[in-house]
Amino acid sequence: MLDRLKEFVAPPPYEDARDQRTANLLNTLAWVTLLMALLSTIVGVVVARPTIINLFLRTLPIILCLVATLWAIRTYRLRLASFIFVYPLWIVLLLLSFIGGGIRSPTFNSLVIIIMIASFVLGGQYGIQVTILTIFVGGLMVMAEYQGWLPASQFATPPFVYWLAVAAGLITVTTLFSLFIRNFEQSMEQVHESNQKLRQIQQQQEYRIQERTRALQLAADVSRQLSTILNQPDLIGAVVHQVQIAFNYYHVHIYLLDDAQQSLIMAGGTGTAGQTLLKNRHAVPVGHGLVGTAAQSRQPVLVPDVFADARWQSNPLLPETRAEAAVPILIGGQLSGILDVQQNVRDGLSQSDVDLLQLIASQVAIGLQNAHSYEVARSQAAYERRINAIERKIQQAHTIEEVLAVAATELGQVLNARQASVLLNAMPVAKSQIEVR
Repeated sequence: MLDRLKEFVAPPPYEDARDQRTANLLNTLAWVTLLMALLSTIVGVVVARPTIINLFLRTLPIILCLVATLWAIRTYRLRLASFIFVYPLWIVLLLLSFIGGGIRSPTFNSLVIIIMIASFVLGGQYGIQVTILTIFVGGLMVMAEYQGWLPASQFATPPFVYWLAVAAGLITVTTLFSLFIRNFEQSMEQVHESNQKLRQIQQQQEYRIQERTRALQLAADVSRQLSTILNQPDLIGAVVHQVQIAFNYYHVHIYLLDDAQQSLIMAGGTGTAGQTLLKNRHAVPVGHGLVGTAAQSRQPVLVPDVFADARWQSNPLLPETRAEAAVPILIGGQLSGILDVQQNVRDGLSQSDVDLLQLIASQVAIGLQNAHSYEVARSQAAYERRINAIERKIQQAHTIEEVLAVAATELGQVLNARQASVLLNAMPVAKSQIEVR
């Protein structure tokens, strides 16, 4: 029952916080004033029965204004409700003051309340406007009284009713100030909350800037390190360990695409799990799991909660994985491998991590390309040195047998054969054949 009464009395919700405060203020004042007007009427009927008609003439216009105000609030006509509460009520109180004794009437003193309400709900300029109008009309009443134009009071106000009117005015003023203080406190709380949110946003921005700075610094460090490491296993090992240490990831590893472009072979990983996976030549088919999906789509895959993604494949060596991000390593648009990062906290990886990993993956791609180019150049140089050495030895040979022996021996060593022999064909034109086994 009480909840239904509260729901009936409460104003409707407004989207704007300022409108909601104004609606709450007007609604409370309207209900309090309406109850006091009804109570004054009831008490007046009991105490001053001969003046029942006069009481209704006093209270009925006020009650109608208050009911209209409550209707406007509930139909989301807040501005109209404010004007109804202020100006018609102000006019009614002025008329009651005029026929109730002029500026000496208690009703005229209650106009101060209307001025305060006008300032609160309509703005300071309307409060000033109502004040100027009240002073002007009050001056006219004074002049009318001096000239004898002011009618004698039409209402005989008993002392108890007069006391009740004064009490109603005091209650209204107290209610008004209480609402003002409560609105002020709510405004201060909202300002405090806004300041806290701004500080949080500022801290988040500072944290993002720091993370971005760290990412750029790490990318620069990786780039410098990659430029000095031309051995592919050493390069991959350095990258995964540096990324894990710098950002405290649970696990980091790199896969490389095999020659058939069907599987991703583990090439390096952190911790004991990484060494075990590397030793067992752990492989992931393209298109399977998060790593395979990233390889197939050539796009990063971010999963903040692995248990909520059906593509995720658990690994018994990494039981604490809760989030994972897989980023392709692309060389000239062609897939070379996958940089995979795992975290042991749900939502522990975000888009900022993916942006960082993409930056690092591009540096890794350059490093892998440099390492491959270096390995090709080194192999070519070794091959040419061996050919030159064989040519020198052949040139130093004095007989055909020595030439053939050098050729068989050197070719056997180059081809890592267990046995090399030279077969001569006893024909008018000598032919030779080298057999390597």
